[in-house]
Amino acid sequence: MEKKKGILIKNGTLVSKEYDSSRKDVLIVGDKIDGIKDRIKEKTGWHVIDAENKIVSPGFLSIHSHNDFYLPLKEHPQLLKSILFQGVTTSVGGNCGISNYPIYTDHIKNIESYQGFLHYREADYRWTTLEEYLDHISGNIVVNYIPLAGHGTMRVICNGFEKELGTEPAASLRKMLANCMDQGCFGMSSGLMYMPGTFSTTEELIDLCKILNKYKAAVYASHLRGYSDTFLESVNEAIEIGRETGVRVQCSHLGPFGINYGPQIDKALDLLHEANRQGVEISYDSLAYCGGSTTIMALIPPWAYENGLDVFLANIKDDGFYGKVMSYIESYIPKWPSWEGTGW
Repeated sequence: MEKKKGILIKNGTLVSKEYDSSRKDVLIVGDKIDGIKDRIKEKTGWHVIDAENKIVSPGFLSIHSHNDFYLPLKEHPQLLKSILFQGVTTSVGGNCGISNYPIYTDHIKNIESYQGFLHYREADYRWTTLEEYLDHISGNIVVNYIPLAGHGTMRVICNGFEKELGTEPAASLRKMLANCMDQGCFGMSSGLMYMPGTFSTTEELIDLCKILNKYKAAVYASHLRGYSDTFLESVNEAIEIGRETGVRVQCSHLGPFGINYGPQIDKALDLLHEANRQGVEISYDSLAYCGGSTTIMALIPPWAYENGLDVFLANIKDDGFYGKVMSYIESYIPKWPSWEGTGW
């Protein structure tokens, strides 16, 4: 049996949980770290990397991404080049209630209306279930991948863009989530600022998160319902879901939008820290910059496109409809709970 050749990283500054800026040599054999010492003597045939004046560390985990839309593409190594150069080796996808699985072709129009803006180019679906998606990308990706099931994607499949979730669609949604978990999902995400997620009640989300809690270490990651007038109420909703179900909760890109709401971040952190003291396992991630991006449809009231994107694009050409939408946007003040009334 042929011995695996070693990769020796020498003279680097090792930073990890066990090592705090220590000068160490690291030996890798196959896909495992074989040794960490002050000095490791080179052997013939080893590939040697001199890391003098450089930091050596474990790969970083990007906890919030939408890379599930890029990993099936042949050109994804180029698309993900920036995160690779930053040391990211593991990526969590399926965030904000949007996942590139499951995909049912008989619902493709609604699916594309909901999440088509995340595609780099025209989608070429060669899978239906998460299991088939993972098989499709297996062995062909440049990062490790952790999948979340998108609540909005599944709700669109089970219930379209309808506001009310009936008994049968609710049962289908629960079954679909359980199937995703059985096939390898680490949890569920929600996008409560986007239709149809904005229509979901807290009770609907609690019902689904009770399914998550049957799986070890599953997580519920939420793009919160509001990041301005209803920011603190939205944080409290995430805490309530964690408290009622026992599931671990992640608040996605925590931070209020706009200068008028900035001071609320301190109050939000106090709420989260107190919840943890009370036994709710809840955390958060944050943007590393002052701006963000999303689909322009997040700015459109749900009633304006409840019949689908194509109908909305046709209607918005009408001056009367356009004026009604713009007037509503300019005068609307978010209310809690958002699923009552217009659901926005």
